[in-house]
Amino acid sequence: MLWKEDAVDFKFEWLVPELVCKVVLPEEMIGEGLEEYDQLLTEVLNQMHDKIHLIVDVTKLKNMASLTEAHKLKHPRHRNMGRLLLLGLHTNVIARFMTSLIAQAAGISYKAFDTQEEVFAYLHQMEGIKVT
Repeated sequence: MLWKEDAVDFKFEWLVPELVCKVVLPEEMIGEGLEEYDQLLTEVLNQMHDKIHLIVDVTKLKNMASLTEAHKLKHPRHRNMGRLLLLGLHTNVIARFMTSLIAQAAGISYKAFDTQEEVFAYLHQMEGIKVT
């Protein structure tokens, strides 16, 4: 099994098995919760043979990692990480600001969207992946 369903506060689901997954973050992603999130996503990525695309819903996020904590994250720079697509960043001023700083400091590339439909259209256009 690739995921421990009850292990963490965030929600994980495969939208297209072993190709596109979605994570919904809780209000707080710091400390041990952040470490567990990174560890489990890294384990999933380690088990993949090809790149997977990650949709991260930050709509509820209010308290997030410091630059130091975020710079330690392994999964965004993993060899099997495809596109990092953030959902709800435009409506979350704190997350938008911190994500911009973190991404710049860590050399992580991402794309932000307002709706899930926009994410799906982007994946279809750029990768030829149809998500339903």
